[in-house]
Amino acid sequence: ILKSWRSWRSATAVFASSLCFPKDVMETLADQLEACHRLRKVMSLQMLPRYVSFTLVDVQHWPMSWQQDRGCPVYIYERRPSYPFYRLLLEEPWASLRQCSNADSESSDIRRVQNSRVGFLLLCCLLPLLSSEKK
Repeated sequence: ILKSWRSWRSATAVFASSLCFPKDVMETLADQLEACHRLRKVMSLQMLPRYVSFTLVDVQHWPMSWQQDRGCPVYIYERRPSYPFYRLLLEEPWASLRQCSNADSESSDIRRVQNSRVGFLLLCCLLPLLSSEKK
């Protein structure tokens, strides 16, 4: 996928079945996605390690051949029309909450509850700022 970048760099939407991509491949892919100026949506089976011009808008569970019952998390990003600071603040707690709900049975229940409480508290503090920006 990284070598064929020139053939898909003018795409407007990309799905990366990136479940087994190593960290260095994900980092290079993230850089390539940033360089695709026509790209509007990205869907990936792993969270992007970094992004500037995109925002995480949803995490959905899509059925996959290896996980039909619960589905596999698919991270959906959209390109930002601009770079408002408040969206960056909202993404991390939201993603943390999603990861806590998707955590496997090996994670300790206490740790998941602590992480979800911190994420929930941050969202409660930041969401009113978002609604005041729209007024």
